[in-house]
Amino acid sequence: MNTKDAAFQWAKKIKSGQDQLGFEWKELRNCIHEEWSVQLLAGDVFQIEGWSLPPKLRLIFEDVDDIISLPTLMTERQATIAPMFRQIVESHQIEDYQAHDLSNLHVDYFQFQELAFQECVDKIDCSQIRKEFKEFDVWNVSRFWKYLTVFYQRDKDIDIYAQSGVSDRIYARIQALAALHDEFGYLTDRAVQVHFDSKEKFDRAGGWRGYYS
Repeated sequence: MNTKDAAFQWAKKIKSGQDQLGFEWKELRNCIHEEWSVQLLAGDVFQIEGWSLPPKLRLIFEDVDDIISLPTLMTERQATIAPMFRQIVESHQIEDYQAHDLSNLHVDYFQFQELAFQECVDKIDCSQIRKEFKEFDVWNVSRFWKYLTVFYQRDKDIDIYAQSGVSDRIYARIQALAALHDEFGYLTDRAVQVHFDSKEKFDRAGGWRGYYS
């Protein structure tokens, strides 16, 4: 699941009080809470059209503490949580899932806090940082998963701008831009990781594939 997925965007609305769970999800939330004392936030049944892979019951919980309490192995998830959802759908004759084979339903967990944090990182305007600090030999700003890499032109620039405080200013600016999208206050005790490197090292690695391999 990525931050653009409808399931995550729906979870955001639920958490902020702009929407609520449908009947089947409320029923599943109650079953999961009764069994493991954790709170389901949202979820969906996901299957890539045209693929032969089993459908996935993707469940979003608040944080890792919730997930720790749930069944770990996929076989355990399929033997416990999947039947709960299947029984709800079948007993109430919910037609929305007829296209999916719920008898072979995989169950995946997702952390809302991690997705929300990732969205803050995803929405940082890297080109804006590059423009604002162009005079300090910033060649590029690259996003890779949950962190950003700021590339100066030369290897020696890394030490020069660290000592002069420019890197600290860039770091602070990145945190400020991320905070603009922090709808749920998760950045109050967490920061976006920022690495500083050089175009010279990037070139020696042979480009993006070599650099991030």
